[in-house]
Amino acid sequence: MATNMESLPAVAPHSRAVTEPWTRMSRMLNIRLENALDVARLNREGVAPELFDVLLDRGLTRRELDWIVPMRTLSHRRRNGERLKANETGSFLRAVKIQAMAESVLGSRRNALSWLRKNRRALGDNSAMELMRTEAGGQLVEEHLIRLDEGYFA
Repeated sequence: MATNMESLPAVAPHSRAVTEPWTRMSRMLNIRLENALDVARLNREGVAPELFDVLLDRGLTRRELDWIVPMRTLSHRRRNGERLKANETGSFLRAVKIQAMAESVLGSRRNALSWLRKNRRALGDNSAMELMRTEAGGQLVEEHLIRLDEGYFA
């Protein structure tokens, strides 16, 4: 049975910067990332602790980022020339991805930081900064950013 294309609902186009944030993440980290496989590879290999400064330079505070890797541990890794462990790198990359998505959706670093820090009813009266500390919470934040990008402001 043929389908009349005019009767199908229009699908809102996603911003590639939101659904595929690799380009923005690449620029932020100065590392070539073309797809999710590149991010997975980087997660496995671990990142240099110096990359942690990218988030600090973008306006996040050490206290806000202590969940990724405690500062004492970060200093130890820097001193010994060690890469972040896989779980630390995964948390770091989650924070970078969400920061990149928020900047893309909200138009500026300043707007993104404000949004990340404020409790939102749509996020169960939590801030995105609080939720992104876990994988499941990070996914909720990403989904919410995609909905915002599509024009849903709930």
